[in-house]
Amino acid sequence: MGSLQAVKAVQVLFKKMSELCEKIGITISIIYGVSVFLIVFSGVLLRTGFTLQAHLGLNIVRPFPWSEELARWLLVGLAMLSASVGFKRKEHIGIELVVDLFPPILKRAVAIITDITVLIFMAICLYSSFIVALQAANQTGDVIPYSMLWVKMNIPLGFAFMIIHALSHMISQFFPEESD
Repeated sequence: MGSLQAVKAVQVLFKKMSELCEKIGITISIIYGVSVFLIVFSGVLLRTGFTLQAHLGLNIVRPFPWSEELARWLLVGLAMLSASVGFKRKEHIGIELVVDLFPPILKRAVAIITDITVLIFMAICLYSSFIVALQAANQTGDVIPYSMLWVKMNIPLGFAFMIIHALSHMISQFFPEESD
């Protein structure tokens, strides 16, 4: 009985961690997405205004020189964190498509094998992206003098969230919750 309770506790822990990672991913993605929109939109308005001013011989407002670089940096984080949310919600069609090709009797086994394969791939990507991010610590942006470490840490963060989601899903595959 004790080992079953331990498994249940681990299952609940990973489920809660996965839900927390999803909420964090959604929140940061919304912040990044709105920021990208505002930065790019203001850049377009300022460039249009700058062009208009040039035609009128005025020199009042100039576009932000950092807007494109910051938008690019935020898009990297947006892509990785949104991908982790999509992975949690099983919205990556490729994985489900492969599992659905098999007959119902084999689907659970194929799903577990797929989860293990994806987990190994994500662990390699997490490790590699973390090393690359650390190596970028002394690099700065072309326009923004800010360490690229923080920009590139969005990539291992997204993979870490995906690993937590994958482990939560795998535990629920091995030990399905009992229906009341």
